[in-house]
Amino acid sequence: MNAPLIFRLVGLRYKLLWAQTRTRNGRIALFLAGYLFAVFILLLMTAGGYGAAMIAVRSGHAEKVAQAVLGGLFLNALVGCVATGFGINTAFTDAALRRYALSARDRLAARHLTGILEPVWIFVLGLYLGLSTGMYVFGAGSFGLGAAAVLLLLIANYLLARVLATLIEWLSHVKGGTAILFLMLMGACLLPGFLIPRLEKAHGAREAMMAVLGYTPPFAAAALMVNAGAGMLPHFGLLAAWIAALLVALAAIEKQAARPRSAAAAAATWDDRYERIASIFGPTMAPLIGRSLRYYVRSNKVRFNYIGALPAMAFVTFSNPTAGGPLHYFVRALGAFTVVGFLGTAVMSTNQFGFDASGFRRYFLLPIAPGAILRASSYTAMFVGSTLVAAALVLWLLFAPVPLDARMATMLLATGAGGLCLFNALSIWTSLLAPRPTNFETTFGNQLSLSANVLLIGGLLGCVFGVIALDKTASPAAVLNYWWVSIPAAVLAIAFYLYSLRRGAEVFVSRRERLLNALEGRN
Repeated sequence: MNAPLIFRLVGLRYKLLWAQTRTRNGRIALFLAGYLFAVFILLLMTAGGYGAAMIAVRSGHAEKVAQAVLGGLFLNALVGCVATGFGINTAFTDAALRRYALSARDRLAARHLTGILEPVWIFVLGLYLGLSTGMYVFGAGSFGLGAAAVLLLLIANYLLARVLATLIEWLSHVKGGTAILFLMLMGACLLPGFLIPRLEKAHGAREAMMAVLGYTPPFAAAALMVNAGAGMLPHFGLLAAWIAALLVALAAIEKQAARPRSAAAAAATWDDRYERIASIFGPTMAPLIGRSLRYYVRSNKVRFNYIGALPAMAFVTFSNPTAGGPLHYFVRALGAFTVVGFLGTAVMSTNQFGFDASGFRRYFLLPIAPGAILRASSYTAMFVGSTLVAAALVLWLLFAPVPLDARMATMLLATGAGGLCLFNALSIWTSLLAPRPTNFETTFGNQLSLSANVLLIGGLLGCVFGVIALDKTASPAAVLNYWWVSIPAAVLAIAFYLYSLRRGAEVFVSRRERLLNALEGRN
């Protein structure tokens, strides 16, 4: 193995990371990574590290506590990395590494070594070692076995995250893959809330599930941390089998994803479903709406967020039981309806020209007013988001555990329409004042500007926690009595949206050189 060259590539990877961190966009990524680290630290302070080890030893259940802590850290690292893209982005592709004097085995080692040595995985390793060292210090395990178990667990954690990310990336490009992703997301959001209350009473099923969990990497690593007897070899074998199986699965998915897709449908068509949908906006705007609609529908990120918006908001609304009756779910649904339409399109609507790059110049060569481009992109975001609001209202009327009330439906619809207009009006300004070049083909990773992140994350958290505070301070009956307030609020949001469109068209023209510099990376 050409170890010196591989480690030189690792060093180059860290230089690139440092160069990216010094840019404005890199500082945003660093902020998001710091937020992720803070969640891990909170978890460690509440249930991990030396404190967890001390509690485990004193209670006589060291292995059970180690299983719980390692399982929680493993799951948090997995979800965090897959959702944000940190630690799983490919630094060097296999094609790029072919330029170096590396064999196929060396290229595989270089790709995964540059991935697992990223800062996020080093931090996760520190969390794992905190528990392992704590077990050793308090006399409940072996330092050597614990360190070996932690290293194998980290490798399995990294490989599983890469497998899931690669699988989702591949599914987002194949026909029918979006439906599969939707089912996967629905299962991840709804199954825990459905199964956990029932497993509390089903002792047999709970014991069977615990037996199955015994064959997972966190449980095998926990057994190695606290046991130094002759039974350690099966646990080492289990971790090794997981790593081998994940490597095989990753290689198979990457091979399948690398196959060229058919280009039989490359011919241009001007009367397909996009034009038929866009025709409702009139003959002048229809071609521009059809063009924007193609971007929204074909974007992996938009499709992934679109199919996940309703399950995510349903989970937020119904995940925690409310005291005082099911009508409290209605109050919490107000926040979900406010943000659900925006959530499905935010990755593109808050940065409407980020995927155009140098093509942005062509907008000012068209025989139309440049402001029409901005309106077309914003109308498309409004149209796509409105389908989510309509679907949410239909699902609420059919399945919500509350009695049917016309005031309730009116309030939810007005809230959804008002939130859609408000957030899309603000998105016009983030697109014009804080644009950022983005990769159209990616599914994971945060590519939004700081202003767009503030709008997306701040808006989501404000709506979720705002209605929780409203639910605690006012009864559902009192909220329903003031249902009419939602109508003038929606009218104000619509007026703000129309003003933003008119004023934004002027800013779009006056800032075109700054926008072009930002989109071409010359800021």
